Amino acid sequence: MEKQIQVQVELTITPGKVEELRSQMLTIIENVKANEPDITGYQWYLNEDQSKCYIMEWFNNPQAWLTHLSNAQPVLPALFAVAPITRFEAFGDIPEEVAAAVKPLGAVIHKYLSGFIR
Repeated sequence: MEKQIQVQVELTITPGKVEELRSQMLTIIENVKANEPDITGYQWYLNEDQSKCYIMEWFNNPQAWLTHLSNAQPVLPALFAVAPITRFEAFGDIPEEVAAAVKPLGAVIHKYLSGFIR
């Protein structure tokens, strides 16, 4: 069993709000990088027409994800006003307390089956 969790979030950007999203993104990434050492990867992507943003997150363990969710709470309303969640998937052995925190946001949980991470 692997303890790592991977998360993929798709946001649909409100027309005309790409620059506002970029501004928020820079602040959020800086905060995560400075304060959340158990995130091993945290990347944001735009599709070609800049209508969707994809956030890819890698956590060392479920507690790191809970910490991230707690730290993110203050900025989520402003972020979702610019780009609401349209898809949210989490991969790994995710404890019920963590699943309960993300299911209201529409998260679909995929249980770990097999494999490895180097």
